[in-house]
Amino acid sequence: MRIQYAMHSGHGEGKSQDRLLGGGRVLKEGANELLCAKQGMLAVLDGVGGIAGGEVASTFCANELMNADIAQILMDEGSCAVENMEKLLSNIGTVLENCGVMATTCTGILFASETMGLLFHTGNTRVWGLKGNYLRQLTKDQTRVEELVQNGVVVTDEMYKNIGHEIIGCIGGKNRSSMKPPVVEWISLGPYRAFLFTTDGIHEHVEMEELEVMARGEKPVEEAIRIARENGSKDDCSIMLCSFDEEEPEKEPEKESIQPSEPETADALPPQEKEETLEVQATETLPDAVPAQEQKKKRSLLNDLFGKWTE
Repeated sequence: MRIQYAMHSGHGEGKSQDRLLGGGRVLKEGANELLCAKQGMLAVLDGVGGIAGGEVASTFCANELMNADIAQILMDEGSCAVENMEKLLSNIGTVLENCGVMATTCTGILFASETMGLLFHTGNTRVWGLKGNYLRQLTKDQTRVEELVQNGVVVTDEMYKNIGHEIIGCIGGKNRSSMKPPVVEWISLGPYRAFLFTTDGIHEHVEMEELEVMARGEKPVEEAIRIARENGSKDDCSIMLCSFDEEEPEKEPEKESIQPSEPETADALPPQEKEETLEVQATETLPDAVPAQEQKKKRSLLNDLFGKWTE
């Protein structure tokens, strides 16, 4: 799997609230490419709550996803994977909520097997799938504008000017009860040659046709940032392309390999026979809430980070 990414701050060097997760690491500003196995998580995050608070929120969430126990999320052949992923995102949100107004959008894919992935999404960051030569948006923005459009309201330029950047879904923040919950669902990886991840600083200023050129590998992803800036984007700009055309490095052997079979629908996973060599020890799902002691520890870490960013 080949990953190409580019990130540029709209608030000055070192002040980006965006984060990318790819290749088992949290990516910040700059541009690069790397080869890695088709496993783990890919994600794009855009922090909210002020420059410092947004940066801490997106960094904390990205690190929590990077360090998540994927085997536990996918245990019992993935039958509880959607529920487990929802609990993981909820637990991260609980910690952020208790630390103030900081929050983050988050959109990503967990590679469960060669053919199936777990899509998770909240806010207005996006993931696109390249099918043939054309991009298909796999997520639906959790924004006030999108909500109006879905209800049949014609959004005027004046309305967009007033509420165009108002999100109604995020992880963390003080108004979680009024926000839409994250969307978590199974998707088939088979139809797609590549996945493209973007923040609103990119996809609100770069046309779909131009993004498709980059998704096909005909231009570098850094071109998206140049186009966005030329078209007036003053926001943080982040883009990441994950393509499967390159030869992948050999995966390291895993102690447990839990792969869900491809379902006929996205609503449920059919039962699947376990391989003789697989021994599944875990039977419980992820905890419903972060233990109080763990919350206190994570809040202390966040407070230290927040103080560092605001000095």
